[in-house]
Amino acid sequence: MSERLEDLIYTPSLQEIEEQTAWIESQISEIGKPRLYEMAKRASEVRRGASAALSGYLVGSVVLTKSGDTYEGVNVEIDVAPLGSPYAIHAEGSGIWNSVVGGEVQKSGRRFVKAITVSHLEGSGENWSGPCGICLQDGYEFSDNALVVIADVDGNIQHITSLRILMPRPFTPTHLGIE
Repeated sequence: MSERLEDLIYTPSLQEIEEQTAWIESQISEIGKPRLYEMAKRASEVRRGASAALSGYLVGSVVLTKSGDTYEGVNVEIDVAPLGSPYAIHAEGSGIWNSVVGGEVQKSGRRFVKAITVSHLEGSGENWSGPCGICLQDGYEFSDNALVVIADVDGNIQHITSLRILMPRPFTPTHLGIE
């Protein structure tokens, strides 16, 4: 091991970034632009059904699986005052969990997530945000990589990226030997 910590700094290489860019482009082509636009619009529509009593920050998601099915999710905030703290279910996670309930593990195996579309207030502009770390890990629990589509509240696609770009060194089913 190096004595110099500077030698241990990790950042994605240009080659890794170029490979991910090509992968993202291939996924856009494979899924198709009409389907991605449809998912973004649907994520913005389901967003209205979110329950964000504490923050007022509504989020909707649509998860596309390898079987071709889609599943919706919204964030739900619960004030559990008797327990001492609030609790939140995130939209991306609830969409993935709905996929599990819908039988995707049986249909497509443990790595079934193909794309996650999310609609929220920060979907556009220079200060856009993607899924939080918990939601990225939720995606990785059921894939080794997936397309991530960020839409604004009107369902207009603002950004398309991947789990690998947003979280380049994840713990995935592969690390557990799960197919």
